[in-house]
Amino acid sequence: MKTYTLLVIGLFLFFSINANAQKGKIEGVVTDSLGTPINYVHVGLENTSHGSVTEIDGRYTIYNVSPGEYTLVAKFVGYKAFRQSITVTAGSVTTLDFSLNISAKVLEDIIVTAKRNNPNERIVPTVSRLPVKLKYQTQSITVLDNKLLAEQQLTNLDEAINYAPGFNLESTRGNQFPKIQVRGASATLLVNGLRLESNSRGGDGNIDFNAIENIQFINGSSSIGLGNASIGGAINYMTKTVNFEEAGSVFASAGSFGRSYMGFDQQLTFLDDQVGFRLNGSWNRGETFREGVDYGAITIAPSLGFKLSDKDIIKLDYIYRKDERSQDVGQLRVDSTLLATEGITIANSFRPSIQQSIREDFIGFTDDFQNLNDHTAFANYTRRFNTKLELGVTAGLYTKNRTSRGINTRRAYVDTNRDRITDAFVRSSVFQETGATSASVRMDLIGKDLHTGSLKHNIQASVDFYANDNFVIGNGAESRDPGPAIDTLNILNPVFESNINKLSPAAQEAYYTALLNTENSTYRNINGITLQDQIELNTKLRLTLGLRYSWGTTYSMLKENLGTEEYTEAKSDAIDFSGFSPSLGLFYDLTNNITLFGSYSNTFDETSISANRVDRNGSIIGEEIFDQMEAGIRTSFFENRFGANLTVYNIFNNNVATQAVDVNGDPLTSPEAVSEVNPDGEYFVAIEQQRRRGMELSLQGKVIDGLNIYGTYSYYEFSMKANEDQEAVILQTDYNPTHSASLITNYMVQEGWLKNVKIGGGLVYTGDRVVTTRGRSAFTFVNEAFTTYTLTAGYKYKNFDLDAKFNNVSNELQYNFFGTTFINPISPFNYDVRLTYNF
Repeated sequence: MKTYTLLVIGLFLFFSINANAQKGKIEGVVTDSLGTPINYVHVGLENTSHGSVTEIDGRYTIYNVSPGEYTLVAKFVGYKAFRQSITVTAGSVTTLDFSLNISAKVLEDIIVTAKRNNPNERIVPTVSRLPVKLKYQTQSITVLDNKLLAEQQLTNLDEAINYAPGFNLESTRGNQFPKIQVRGASATLLVNGLRLESNSRGGDGNIDFNAIENIQFINGSSSIGLGNASIGGAINYMTKTVNFEEAGSVFASAGSFGRSYMGFDQQLTFLDDQVGFRLNGSWNRGETFREGVDYGAITIAPSLGFKLSDKDIIKLDYIYRKDERSQDVGQLRVDSTLLATEGITIANSFRPSIQQSIREDFIGFTDDFQNLNDHTAFANYTRRFNTKLELGVTAGLYTKNRTSRGINTRRAYVDTNRDRITDAFVRSSVFQETGATSASVRMDLIGKDLHTGSLKHNIQASVDFYANDNFVIGNGAESRDPGPAIDTLNILNPVFESNINKLSPAAQEAYYTALLNTENSTYRNINGITLQDQIELNTKLRLTLGLRYSWGTTYSMLKENLGTEEYTEAKSDAIDFSGFSPSLGLFYDLTNNITLFGSYSNTFDETSISANRVDRNGSIIGEEIFDQMEAGIRTSFFENRFGANLTVYNIFNNNVATQAVDVNGDPLTSPEAVSEVNPDGEYFVAIEQQRRRGMELSLQGKVIDGLNIYGTYSYYEFSMKANEDQEAVILQTDYNPTHSASLITNYMVQEGWLKNVKIGGGLVYTGDRVVTTRGRSAFTFVNEAFTTYTLTAGYKYKNFDLDAKFNNVSNELQYNFFGTTFINPISPFNYDVRLTYNF
């Protein structure tokens, strides 16, 4: 009997094993649209009893599946159902990784609200295409999604940077167009990871936030992935693109100063979800707190997508923007030296004239304008070879045409009695036409979780090409010299006459004269090959090795006396440049929630190469070269819902030069530096070294259900030495506060009769800033620190969201600047109310 029993058991096991060997297995990982694993997702085969539920790492496994064709279906509350055909082969494992798109009908904050969506744990396609979690990127990255932008009613970069440490407002043009700095250098603006146009202060590159899926604030060296564009970092707009789902929303808002803002976003699918279409647009108009300054903008952004197969997707995107507004540089400024002539003593004063209305006065004319039309188009092709290997090609084209007329900002302050004190402002008009065409293409081959022996690799191999051709048509050798004088204002007691029709006929004629006799243009291209490999040495230690080779060409052209027989054209010699940019990153997981990291990169700034950047002898000064070192800690708390990151950095500029000027701040000239494109012979002088160092703290996430917190703190220090024998001297650079911080919270009541009520508040602290004025009576002073406060409130009812925001609730009076020549009081207390319907 015992022998018989063992024989039966043996035969049973034999046939069971043989039967199972004839069956297959399905496994994979389920993530959300940001690459974060999702647990508790039900994954099954349609019309069968086979199924599985994902674990905490998003993995699922379906066993003992007979060979054949099936339809795999995945469902999870709040996400759109996933369906895909799959083939199971006998005795083999079929792997299928996929992402679930969030449902528009269940709006969850994909950035910070879900327990599993800790900011550090996400995989976000940034400028660095390396497919690793944010905590393993060599750059520090802060991501703000569209839902946060909408809830907080953010519409401009000067507001959004309050959520990202290290970024600060350098200057503004009439509080309308911000110029952003990061780690003491101008931040590069990118769109969908491509360099296109980045002069935010002039209004270029300012995509309407309704067309934005998320904004990525990237702190760190540009040596990998940014085309050597910025040493401090970049701001990358990811635009809304087709997601192959049915969803939509509309909103309308109104606020102070006659502001109104309306927009929509609609997604549709066709042919069994094989074709997707998305269209969003907005209309934005209003006035500023300054009388006579208004604006209006329209944005239309369609997107079309095609699923050629389960592995091939093509997307085509386009953004059109028309922006018309008053040309506003700010207000006149008066310094303490001039005030002293009137018996007024205010140390280190830099303020509007005492007779000005501090906020309301407009120093321009009612006919001043800036009209901008720009077009941005993208084409993207993605080929997914398998779960580990993917190819992506993205191309972008940007064109702009801008016409503007406004008050002259160069050499307008004058000393009428020659006592070396600026006491008057000569108003004259500058008329310009500006245009640009930028084209960019990049190809990325991405490998995820590849193995060589016991080592696991995540790799990126990229090739990118960028070309920019731009021009400025205006008056004078620099295309922005003033036209004939219109009037002269006494700075201490200015009398503003902003209606051009009330001026004398001579003044009106001088104002309306279009002076378009000079064209400056620059062509630049930069191309690169980038390789990155993050090697997982063991379960705790990772090493990232990166290398980029960049090469390019630049030249300038100067055309003078346009439209006359004396027309001339001068073209500089082409300057070729190239160089390697290595990088290194090391990451150690102290625990599951604590990662230590350090990185090093070496790069150069090709934008510092110019035919006009020459020394006294006329020799071209080479590109600036930077060494950057970082170290820090990236952590998560509260069940992996809240991230806290700390970074310290050192940046060395080893080949910096500054324009040579005299004691009055006017450029020095040299006969040897004269060229066709530098007719005045202005030149630069070398400085031994500059150093920027600092610390950045970022807090982002959910502490308890419904409560989100965003916090930042930054410390920044700048030092310089003129030669190798000199000790470095610590200085404060224009506009950069040594200390800055922000704390923003919002809470949605989770239960009870106040359920779905939203409240919040925030503060932004800007530390002391150094400002150095320009002109013959230039001086330096410290602009005092200040804090502004905001309050938010709202209510969510079914598909409706009502949100209100109150800005500068304490009505703080402080200043921003435009080129240190004009002063811009910050906006007084103001509010906005927005109603959104999601369908």
